[in-house]
Amino acid sequence: MHVEITPRNYQLTQRVRDHIEERASKFTRYAHDLKQARFTLIAEKLDMGCEIHIHLRGRDFHATARSQDMLTSVEQACASMDEQLSRHKAKVTDHKARFAQPGLTSAAALEKSLGAPGADAPAGDDDAPPQEGEP
Repeated sequence: MHVEITPRNYQLTQRVRDHIEERASKFTRYAHDLKQARFTLIAEKLDMGCEIHIHLRGRDFHATARSQDMLTSVEQACASMDEQLSRHKAKVTDHKARFAQPGLTSAAALEKSLGAPGADAPAGDDDAPPQEGEP
């Protein structure tokens, strides 16, 4: 994964860079197709801020944090991004697992969930009129 760090009015130190790269590598737990994360570090008088921008297939995620220490701002923004990506992953995986039932193929599970006729019907149909020779 490519991590892009842009400092604005801030002298980027190796310690902050290493911390950002370490935290950014953990984002791949939630999104395997994550290719790039953009960090913008902002210093304004006594206030330090961190903005994170991540793009996944059709979705943008953005987290912002401000404090008096840059490492604290980075940590807070990363925690917010972790929460967003975790919720996104839960939505995606729950959607896929809705039809999954043990022992059923996906087509059979879909028919069963939609209540299609014949999906759960036994071999002998009780509603059919009796044929010739049957009591």
